[in-house]
Amino acid sequence: MDQRAAQLFSQAEGQILALGALLAHIDESALGLPCREKLGDGTVGALSTFIADNYVRIAESVHKVSSQAPATRSGHRIPQWAAHRRPQHRDAIGHDEPHTADDTYTAPFQLRAILERLTVARRCVQTLADLTDAQLDSVPRSGAMRFADGKRTLERVITGMLTHQASQLDAVRAALAPVTNTEGAKSR
Repeated sequence: MDQRAAQLFSQAEGQILALGALLAHIDESALGLPCREKLGDGTVGALSTFIADNYVRIAESVHKVSSQAPATRSGHRIPQWAAHRRPQHRDAIGHDEPHTADDTYTAPFQLRAILERLTVARRCVQTLADLTDAQLDSVPRSGAMRFADGKRTLERVITGMLTHQASQLDAVRAALAPVTNTEGAKSR
């Protein structure tokens, strides 16, 4: 495992574990606390679910982009199990619709289901640890994934996504502070 890849994986895994630990100490009713108005129904449950799903999306994007970058180890690519595909949603006439932040992030939320999503996310972000230095140094084309502008390396793009995830985690932490007294701890 390359050091930079290990560091990115450690950062993502640490964020996932922090959210899981935070949620493990709350009552399910706390999922209804207000958190971010512009996401789903604006609750802790909505943002926590969105965060978990974002890690899966990050892993999928990285897999897609990095599989186009050169591998430096013979035959080394993203593990088969990490090729997790999110289910597509079908519209009224059967066409696949992409998953967006506002379409399913509304109550009711189940704490157990969110924790299970975090478990899946943790498995998926293992793909970060498998990246080679050559893949991390590659430059994804503009629009290939979030934060990709055709100039930033894959490592910088992933770092940007994880920084965004950290700010989302901080919002959940702040919303839960009245019931957990953990507002002072940061995710970074």
